[in-house]
Amino acid sequence: MLTLEALSKLERAEEFLEFFGIEYDPEALKPRRVRLLKRYGMSVAMIDRITAPLSEAERLKLHEEALRGQWERLVLETVCASSYYAKKAGGCASCGTHPGPAAQAA
Repeated sequence: MLTLEALSKLERAEEFLEFFGIEYDPEALKPRRVRLLKRYGMSVAMIDRITAPLSEAERLKLHEEALRGQWERLVLETVCASSYYAKKAGGCASCGTHPGPAAQAA
């Protein structure tokens, strides 16, 4: 059952992802585990500062969104970083966020 008490007992990145039902590739997680936990921890600190009355379900939803967002950013950063040569050749084919010189001139 999803509760804040159960969430507080988790320690490993895999446990957090599984707790919220977030799909992940274990091999992709290995080199990003510490960064994910650090970034998620910073998000949790901001969530915990919210003084407005929130139900447990609302707080859990914020935690899930924070973890999901941090995981997606880490994966995207890796895709974009690994596409250095694709950017040099005309753009990032994987996400389209880095148009090459030809696209910028148009």
